[in-house]
Amino acid sequence: AAVVIVFAITFVVLWYTWAQLNPMPIVHDELAYVLQAQIFARGRWTLPSPALPLFFEQPYVLVEPAMASKYFPGHSILLTIGALLGWPALMPLALQSTAASLLFVLARRVANGAVALVTWVFWLSTPMVLYFGPTFYSEATTIVCWLAGWYALLEWRATRRPGWLVGVAVATGWCVLTRPLTGLAYAIPVGII
Repeated sequence: AAVVIVFAITFVVLWYTWAQLNPMPIVHDELAYVLQAQIFARGRWTLPSPALPLFFEQPYVLVEPAMASKYFPGHSILLTIGALLGWPALMPLALQSTAASLLFVLARRVANGAVALVTWVFWLSTPMVLYFGPTFYSEATTIVCWLAGWYALLEWRATRRPGWLVGVAVATGWCVLTRPLTGLAYAIPVGII
């Protein structure tokens, strides 16, 4: 029950700090991710090039020979769920709330419930989380991959069940699919362990 409460409170707090009922992307990075999610929601990998490609140019979007985001697709694939439901902000909020829940679970596992609660409250109240949490940046996916991978690794070390290693591999692979260099930086210490 504590994990569900952490998820729900984080979701509401970050949505409140976004200060909009239906937030839309503002920065060109966010626009590129949401554009690609909307393309994926149509069941396509790219869209045809627009009639006046120069008019639609922006830093992280290809407009010729087809229209698509220049970013790796891992984050946009997850954002597709929000695009299909007509509320793009759903997935960034759900991802940040999942990260908060994983942080709470990991802190509780390594220490205890009191430490987990203080860790979560401290994390949620930091300016960086309150500023970058309610955005469409890919760091939301990356942090979930990292924390889920660490949890799976701890479970594998405790039980030696191969399914947990598959979980580590999936988390690492999705991180590489989202942000390759960040995924590599994550894979090196995990691989050593």
